[in-house]
Amino acid sequence: MTVSFLGNRLAMVLVAGAAVAAVAGCNKSEAAPARTDRGQQVKGDAAAGQARVEADEYVVEIKAVGPFAKGKETRAEVVIRSKGEFHVNDQYPHKFVAREVDGVSFVKSTVKRDDGKVDAATVTLPLTFTPSKDGKFKIGGIAHFSVCSDKNCLMPKPDLELTIDVP
Repeated sequence: MTVSFLGNRLAMVLVAGAAVAAVAGCNKSEAAPARTDRGQQVKGDAAAGQARVEADEYVVEIKAVGPFAKGKETRAEVVIRSKGEFHVNDQYPHKFVAREVDGVSFVKSTVKRDDGKVDAATVTLPLTFTPSKDGKFKIGGIAHFSVCSDKNCLMPKPDLELTIDVP
């Protein structure tokens, strides 16, 4: 009977201690930093639709080429650059898949590696579109690419987004 009582009391003390530690450790709420598929931390929030996402191994961004005008074909570019010991994976089907945008029609909503330029360090994909009205638009989508070192390959899929202003 004494052993059972001590065992129950010890269990209650451990549960109470864990609860106090959990409450004390939760006084500040922060989102976890964005990471690549291998766990490397990236600068910027890869899930939030930034114009630029950077990691130790690469930088990817969507850039305005412009100028932008209602009814005129124009473009943006998705540029992927490897960094350090990493290089562009020449076997990977690099592409950018654009999200539909009201007031914008894309020549191709999926731009593939054959539509752009690929070399050992850089992939450039042109995103051609025509705005059908004036205003601000968010042009974005998912970049599918791969960079490799001698040790491993990464295949991140960051969500990129660029705000353009059509006067």
